[in-house]
Amino acid sequence: TDSAVDLAYGAAERLLTLRRGEVLVQTRPDHAGSRPFIVATCHGRIRALGTRFTVRVDDDSSRVTVLEHAVEITPRAPSATVRTVAAGQQSRFDAHHASLPAPAPLQADAWARGMLAAQDMRLDAFADELSRYRPGLLRVEPQVAGLRLSGAFQLDDTQAVLDSLTRMLPVDVLYRTPYWVTIAPRKK
Repeated sequence: TDSAVDLAYGAAERLLTLRRGEVLVQTRPDHAGSRPFIVATCHGRIRALGTRFTVRVDDDSSRVTVLEHAVEITPRAPSATVRTVAAGQQSRFDAHHASLPAPAPLQADAWARGMLAAQDMRLDAFADELSRYRPGLLRVEPQVAGLRLSGAFQLDDTQAVLDSLTRMLPVDVLYRTPYWVTIAPRKK
């Protein structure tokens, strides 16, 4: 879903460059020697320490969520502190700093199983996330952008997800075309 990567496996390292979007990485031992597995983003590098983890690139930072074992985050700035993040934790980092590890959401890898997990998520953030899985424009009017929702939603039918919003929240889903959708306050 709107992710772009470059792969460069060389003699010194196995490098995956995440240009945009999100990836789920599960590493295996290197049969060609001791080449580390690295995920690079515009904000820095993540070195796998025998692990399973996700990396997401946003405009202002990257987020790493560790599902098994650990990773090492190195922001791009030469003076930045290297940060180790263990299983069950996540960290955000920009080019200069990696945040202290914090507990990861329970369903951090739900998207890899075809689910969108929301826990007290703002409707505008939910719509941004859902729009990664459907073509066209999905807008949220400002009057309802701050509404919050929780649940697990099947991503193979985004139409059903939009329909469920009208049952969960005081909103209407308006279709100008199938590809131009607006979530608006419910008309009384």
